[in-house]
Amino acid sequence: MNSKYMNFNFFFVVVLFSISSQAMYDVCIMGPISHADGTGSIAYALNGYLNKELSLCYSFVETRFKATFENSFHENDFMNVRPILSHEMNAPARVLFFASRLSEDVPDLVKSYPAAIKIAFSVFESTEIPSQWVTILNDCFDLVVVPDIFLIDVYKKSGVTIPVFCIAQGFFKSEPKHDFYDGKRPFRFGSSARNLPNKNLPKLIHAFHTVFGNNPDVELIIHTKDHCEELNDSIHHAMNTCGTTNVSVSEETFNQEAYFDFIRSLDCYVLISQGEGFSLTPREALSMGVPCIITDNTAHSSICQTGLVCVVKSPIKKPFFYFDLCDTFGYQFDCFQEDVEQALRDMFDNYSVYKNKSVQTIQWARQFEWESLVPLFKTLFKPESVILGEVDAVDGTTLITTSPCLYEKYCQLGS
Repeated sequence: MNSKYMNFNFFFVVVLFSISSQAMYDVCIMGPISHADGTGSIAYALNGYLNKELSLCYSFVETRFKATFENSFHENDFMNVRPILSHEMNAPARVLFFASRLSEDVPDLVKSYPAAIKIAFSVFESTEIPSQWVTILNDCFDLVVVPDIFLIDVYKKSGVTIPVFCIAQGFFKSEPKHDFYDGKRPFRFGSSARNLPNKNLPKLIHAFHTVFGNNPDVELIIHTKDHCEELNDSIHHAMNTCGTTNVSVSEETFNQEAYFDFIRSLDCYVLISQGEGFSLTPREALSMGVPCIITDNTAHSSICQTGLVCVVKSPIKKPFFYFDLCDTFGYQFDCFQEDVEQALRDMFDNYSVYKNKSVQTIQWARQFEWESLVPLFKTLFKPESVILGEVDAVDGTTLITTSPCLYEKYCQLGS
């Protein structure tokens, strides 16, 4: 597959063990690491939080992807991670936690690792996951964790038979927005996304220009996560077609604080994508009190149901082409440009209504901060108690599962 569609693809193994552990480590986390969104942020966060309670060591595993590891990081973040990378060690763990895409080399990698319980963290942006993934999950793992409740049915209906748990993918706590729009400066709409067709960035530009023209008092700022001329051509083509003078594009690689500063600088965050596996960026924006416009599909649905965002209907059912496998899997849901235009007008004309919800959005989003989620991951790795019940779920101390087989494995894990 063409490397221009990949994120960072150098894998490593993180092995965590409790200070009291004598025979082997508690959990091995396998996957990429990055402060940014994506599954790499899971290892980054668990390293930051669990090392306060658990001792850590690290070991590399490289897959068929041959990307340069350093290119995955902003310079400042790589310096923070470098000490982790320099400590290599191969050791068995009681639990394996695999947090990356389910590529063709995963079965050999996972099956060869000596762990009593093997967990996959998996996410997809459509109504059906690839059949290859179904086979890998059922054959190689004891359970799978998905980040949004809509994915539970997606994975089960696709044929996954192992227990499916739901733990959100978190973000780091940041300061709330204070400088809300007061009419004394330009109003700033903004978005941060990869420029793939399903993200609808050109449609956003056309809708914005239709509503506001080149009004200097209203701006649209787009941060793309692709340093690829071919991918970003569609954005620049839309800008040139419209003749925009109040739309700007940034391809800068942000460190964590610069990214937070960008989101806080916006008066409204917009993501009108056709499908999301978790949709981290609107939740981050809401956690800072920044009003949002989002489409009402897939992982966005649970956000839309809160009544805290401006909703764009997305009734257009479209087959989803997954670039990594060059094939179509399930459906996503597109929106009409006219509905995007109406949402932009509504946000601008009634901004005080959305701005006044900022206290509520901050409170609602706290559940997705890593401080709230790390205890759930810790329970997944080493529960204080295990219950055979009617749901598959975890809280801060207890793991409940519908699977007698998984129940027995966790009971043996604690013995």
